[in-house]
Amino acid sequence: MKDWSRERINALKIHFIFCMERTGSSMLTSMLNRNEHILSSSEEPFVLYLYKKYKDKKTYTKAEIDTLVEEFWLTSERMLVFYYESKENLKQLLYTFLPNLDYRFLCKVLYLNFIPLKSKDKVEVIVDKQMKYMYYIEVIREIFPDAKILFLVRNPKGVVTSWRKRKWGLNQTAAYLATLYKFNYTFAKRAFESKVPNIDLLRYEDLVSNPAKELERICKFYQVPFNIEMVEHHTAYNAYVNKMEEYVDDDRIKHVRKFQGNTLKPVTTELIDEWQGVLSTDEICTIDKINEKLNQFFNYTSHIGNYKFTFSNRKNMILGSVEKGWYHIAYINSPLWVKVLIKKIKYDIFKGKKRWEKNNA
Repeated sequence: MKDWSRERINALKIHFIFCMERTGSSMLTSMLNRNEHILSSSEEPFVLYLYKKYKDKKTYTKAEIDTLVEEFWLTSERMLVFYYESKENLKQLLYTFLPNLDYRFLCKVLYLNFIPLKSKDKVEVIVDKQMKYMYYIEVIREIFPDAKILFLVRNPKGVVTSWRKRKWGLNQTAAYLATLYKFNYTFAKRAFESKVPNIDLLRYEDLVSNPAKELERICKFYQVPFNIEMVEHHTAYNAYVNKMEEYVDDDRIKHVRKFQGNTLKPVTTELIDEWQGVLSTDEICTIDKINEKLNQFFNYTSHIGNYKFTFSNRKNMILGSVEKGWYHIAYINSPLWVKVLIKKIKYDIFKGKKRWEKNNA
């Protein structure tokens, strides 16, 4: 990282993957990171979270950099310690560019510190996989006008099945989970219908069925050379996880191995139709009726017949819409200091829980 000049950082292209959880996004990120020209970061929405406070700021002092780095760290949502350089390394790199740092340049430096064990010597493109930016396409375009956005989708029945395995969401009803899917991917559908420039679509089912073909297409979209080794992503990811055992605690490693288990395995099509042996007929009809228009748009088959929503369906559909809408209005659009405060409270609760578990083991 020491050899990165201001000119070279400015030349980096920033692109995105917009998706939802359990759509194969971690596998795709792992595939992209096998390409020496691409750095694909873990899902940290700092570009959006820091924007309001820092978008117009052009100069910084060391103290201001220290504050920014702390805010970046405190508002992180995933396992930053597993996928990122240390705070001190980040600060030292940012210090080298003082005092002049505009927001776009600042974001690129923050991105470059992801995936610490990956060589960045030939990186030309940074690809940010993100769950929350689906609702903020215009803001992302404002920050990175030339960004290309790949929408990653998966059959909603497969997504709901996978969410249930992870016990994801406020409840596990088909109506509630299907509504969350609809809430998110309706934004993607609107983007295509509005002919938003520089966007493309990738279906999970196509990626696992023909990974070489789809990865070559994606590389062409992002304008980088294709490397057939990208298909065998799991070998590099396993090596990365094994190496990170030297730097992070055992609980972190166990968490990664559990929740990123499929990313540690070769590409397979066996999960495409997993939902058929898991969901009931009523659940299938509920999911497809809620997402009928999206199924048609993304070319998934709907199984509806004469199915009609029950009172329970409608109640959980309302719950899904309110929960998703409330979260994005109240939290994502809140001031940075509110996010920092919430994270601190959650961290204190987490520390107290761990302390209690240790004392009562």
